[in-house]
Amino acid sequence: MSEIFTNKRTTKLSKLVLIAEDEEEIASVLSDYLIKDAFETKWVENGNEMIPFIKKHNPILLLLDILRPVMNGIDRPYPKVGGSKVIPYCLNLNYAD
Repeated sequence: MSEIFTNKRTTKLSKLVLIAEDEEEIASVLSDYLIKDAFETKWVENGNEMIPFIKKHNPILLLLDILRPVMNGIDRPYPKVGGSKVIPYCLNLNYAD
């Protein structure tokens, strides 16, 4: 289930970061760090949720799990959403065995 994590200190300037991560615990840890610095975060579990959110909300940064289940970061690291806006992204290389 996707959630929005927010901080009451968030300003009116867009400070929205999209976290595309299939593991809720990892998404929560990433979000906690960002919220402490007054960012607003949105968590989506897969690419099917990611593209519509990007089109509607224009986040300032994408944190992408390289191994997310749908539209993974190896086959397609940066989601193509149309238009000319470039959104910076960072790939999360979380490997644990």
